[in-house]
Parts: sequence; C-alpha cells; structure tokens
Amino acid sequence: MTSCPVAGLVVLFTLESKGDAEPGILLVSLSTILSLITIPFIIFFLNFLHLNS
Repeated sequence: MTSCPVAGLVVLFTLESKGDAEPGILLVSLSTILSLITIPFIIFFLNFLHLNS
C-alpha cells in the first residue's frame, strides 16, 4: 500500500473547485512513475526478509 500511486481524484477535486490542475497532474504522474520502481522493490524486499527468517 505504501508503494502505490496516489489517487487521481486530487485532480478532479481541483478542477471541480476551479483551481489550477497542473501541479496535481504533475504530482499524480510522478507518483505513478515512481510506483513502477517502488512496488517491485517492496515485493523484492519482503521476499528477501521472508526467505532470511
């Protein structure tokens, strides 16, 4: 759960309140891209801990 991207609803709420959605879009995109690295890392790390215990 900690390695998953943030929800895209942040952008929708910003648009609904007539705010600037660009920072939200950039952060959600960055979070999604980083999750491509963090999810496999977390799985590898947990498997490593399980095998060594």
